[in-house]
Amino acid sequence: MTVFTLVFGVLSSKIIAITLGTEGMGQMGIFRSLGTTVSGVLALGFATVFMQEVSIDKSASKQNEVLAASFTLALLQALALLFIGIFFTKPLATWLIQPSATVQDLIHLRVVLAMSWVLIQIQNTIAILRGLGDIKSLSRTQVLISVTTLALMFPLVKLGSLGLALNVGAASLIAFLFSLFYLLKKNPIVLNRDFLILGYHSLRKTSRTSLIVTWQTIAVSGGFLAFQTLIQKSSSLDFLGNFAAAYMILDTSTNVLMASVRGYFLPQFGDIANETHKPLLLGKMIELLLLLATFGIVCICLFCPLVIKLLFSKQFETAPTILVVLSASLLGAVYSWSYNTLLMHKKETALFTIADTVHMGSLILGTYLSYYFHWHSLTPIFFYTLASFLSVLLYISVSVRKFGKAYLPASSFSVALQCFGIVTIAVLGFFEASWPLKTLSLIAIITLGAYRSVFREKRIAVKTS
Repeated sequence: MTVFTLVFGVLSSKIIAITLGTEGMGQMGIFRSLGTTVSGVLALGFATVFMQEVSIDKSASKQNEVLAASFTLALLQALALLFIGIFFTKPLATWLIQPSATVQDLIHLRVVLAMSWVLIQIQNTIAILRGLGDIKSLSRTQVLISVTTLALMFPLVKLGSLGLALNVGAASLIAFLFSLFYLLKKNPIVLNRDFLILGYHSLRKTSRTSLIVTWQTIAVSGGFLAFQTLIQKSSSLDFLGNFAAAYMILDTSTNVLMASVRGYFLPQFGDIANETHKPLLLGKMIELLLLLATFGIVCICLFCPLVIKLLFSKQFETAPTILVVLSASLLGAVYSWSYNTLLMHKKETALFTIADTVHMGSLILGTYLSYYFHWHSLTPIFFYTLASFLSVLLYISVSVRKFGKAYLPASSFSVALQCFGIVTIAVLGFFEASWPLKTLSLIAIITLGAYRSVFREKRIAVKTS
C-alpha cells in the first residue's frame, strides 16, 4: 500500500517536472518544506503523543479524550496561522524567495500557511488511526491522498506558483474530511463546553512530551528548509530543482523501506511483555532493513539515470549524481529509524530529540561552510550523507547509555559491514561507469540476502529443537 501511494506521488511530481521544469521542482520543494516546517512546529508534537496514547489504551474514553484534544488544538492552530499570515509573511518571503518579494509572492506563502493547517489535521488523524492499528482505514486515507493529489495536479499546475502552493495541502483536505468522518462515526462526540474542557486538560497533561517533540520537529523540518535555502543561495534554483528530484526518489525509497518500522514494529514493541526480547526484535529489524536498503542503493546506482529521465525529464542532468551520493544515507537511516522507533515506544522523546538536533545542526554547519567558502555545489550533498552516519552514532550512544548494552545488536554490525562494502562497490561502479562493478554489487546483495535468510531459518530451527 505504501508503494502504491508513493508511486502516485512520484507521478504527480513528474507532471510538475514536465510542465514547470527544474525551477518548478525547486519552488515546489521550498513550498513543501515550508508547509512541513510550519505544520510541524504548530502541531506541537501532539501527533506523536496521540499515537502513543491510543496505541497503549484503545478504549472509547481514551479515543474521545484524544479527539477532544485534537479539536481544541485545531482551533488554537488556526488562530496562530492567521496571526503569522498577517504579520510574518513578508519576512518569510524575503528569506525564502527574494529581498524584493512581490504581492503575488506574499499570496503564495499565505496559501502555503493555510495548507499547513490542513497538513496538521491529516497528520493527527493518521496518527490516531496508526495508534489504533486500523490498517484498513489508514490505507484508504493514504490512497485517497495519493489519488486526489494526482487528479488535482493538472488543473493546479496550470495556475503556476499559486497551484504549487495549493498543492501542498489540497488533497490532504479531502482525505482529512474522510478520516475525520470515519473517526466520528466510530466514536461520536458531543461538541460542547465539556468536550473543549476535556481537550484542554488532555493537552495540558501531555504538554511536556509534546513540547520536546515540537523542538525535534523544528530542528529537523526547519533545518531541512534552511539546508535547501542555502543550496539555492550557493548554487541556483535549477540545482535546487535537481536536488528536489533526487531527494524525492530518496524520500520515496526511505518511506517504502521504513513503512514496516512504524506500522509493524512499533506495535510489536508494545506487545512484547518480556523486556529481554525487545533487543532481539531491534536486531532483527535492523538486519532486515539493512539488506533491503542495500538492495535499494544498488538498484539506484544501476538505474538512476534511466529512472530520472523516466520520472522527470532530460533537463535534470545533475540529479543522477546527487541521487547516488544521497542514496548511501539509507544505511544510516536504517539505524536512525530503528532506534527512533525504540525510543518512541519507551517514550524517551528527549533522547531522540537530542540526536536529531545534533544531526541536523552538523548538516547545517557543513552546508553553511560550503556556502561561505564557495565550495563545489555537490559538497552539501556529501555532508548530508556524512550527517546520516553521525546520526547512527548518536542514536546508538543515547540508547545504549539509557537501556544498557543489550540494545547494541552486535549481530547486525557484521551485516552492516558487508552491506557497506557492497554499497561502496556499487557507488564506484556508478562514478567509473563500470557495469561489471555494478552487476557484481547486485549479485553480492542478492547472495547475502539469501544466505542470511537461510542462516536465520536454520538458527530458529536449532533454537526450536
